[in-house]
Amino acid sequence: MDFFLTDIDQTTWKIRAMEEALLIKENKSFQMSGRSFDNLIWRCEQGQAAEIFLLEHCGYTNDSRPYQDVIDPEDNPVAVKVCKEQYLESNLEDWAYDKRMNPWKEWPDILQVWSNESNKESFIDEYYKYLGKYKWNVWQWEKYV
Repeated sequence: MDFFLTDIDQTTWKIRAMEEALLIKENKSFQMSGRSFDNLIWRCEQGQAAEIFLLEHCGYTNDSRPYQDVIDPEDNPVAVKVCKEQYLESNLEDWAYDKRMNPWKEWPDILQVWSNESNKESFIDEYYKYLGKYKWNVWQWEKYV
């Protein structure tokens, strides 16, 4: 499920990313983080590209609950993450910790992950490499084969 940014509708992508950024901008945790709004938009665009790909090409639907991502064709909520491939294992550990410690966030039990090697704010690499589907096993994320 690798893809390029040219595979998704650019207008939908930008609008969805801005909507997410405006929602997150109001969070106290974001306001206290010291991150700029431009950085937030860049990160939202990075993540929203993968969500748009699933929506447009894989039969997924939008999860309309605040701060949630998508719903797969079997009606399961799915979290979508994008990271650099070299940080996948540490991110999986961080996401697992967050899921265990913050049940109020309502993390789904399915995670889809892509790598995007963007490293310059306001620039997003065109290529997204699919890293896999992960399922929750009570304590950690396990790759689903």
